[in-house]
Amino acid sequence: MDAVIRKFQSKDEVCRVLGNTTIYFIGDSFMRQLYISVLGFFEAEDSKNIFVDNTSPAIIQKCDKHYRYIAECRHSIKHDFSECNARIHCEEMYLVTNVGQVLNAMKTLTGKNNSWFLVGFGAHDSFNHDLVQKTLIEPLLLEAGKSTWPKLVWYEPQAAGYLKTQKAPDQLNPRRIIFNAKINALMEKHNVPIIKFYNMTSQVLSYDGSHYGKGVNDVKAHILLNYILEERGRLRSR
Repeated sequence: MDAVIRKFQSKDEVCRVLGNTTIYFIGDSFMRQLYISVLGFFEAEDSKNIFVDNTSPAIIQKCDKHYRYIAECRHSIKHDFSECNARIHCEEMYLVTNVGQVLNAMKTLTGKNNSWFLVGFGAHDSFNHDLVQKTLIEPLLLEAGKSTWPKLVWYEPQAAGYLKTQKAPDQLNPRRIIFNAKINALMEKHNVPIIKFYNMTSQVLSYDGSHYGKGVNDVKAHILLNYILEERGRLRSR
């Protein structure tokens, strides 16, 4: 039987799922776009509350709804947001050589109940699975094993679209498929949950060959919230 994904229709519903929860989104622009969609669930009638203070009306208008996902808007959107006793936080880091910063971010959540550390890397390291494993994932697994919280979650890199240049073979889907197979196997071996987005995006139009817009990222956000809802219920039933 196919899983049924609950679609959250209101800010109140989202608050019931994420109340007393902290989520860190750590990684590349794919992570930022997912974060923006989760952030959008808290907007209700006020779309201004997700923008940094003193953002001009012109920027708010430009970066509202569909266009907030483009790179030009990223500095205008809050990277730390709290609402209804939930906190979501985003740190953009593109290379696995940022491992020290990643580990420091994880350590700030050590022992914090209901905290989730969502990580996604690979694109800016040419989907080199050996490099990502040795430089980033192995230290992350070691750190995650020291405490029950936060829960480490891996973001599977999405598919490249038809507009992706063929001149960068290390960014094309055959490379991503190998990367995902290797990294997913490692994560499964260590019982790390994987939010899998490759198959979901493999037949979807990307606006630049790499990134997807509001529709796809909103679906991703619903999937993430469904996972957290299910996991919190499982933990409470213990």
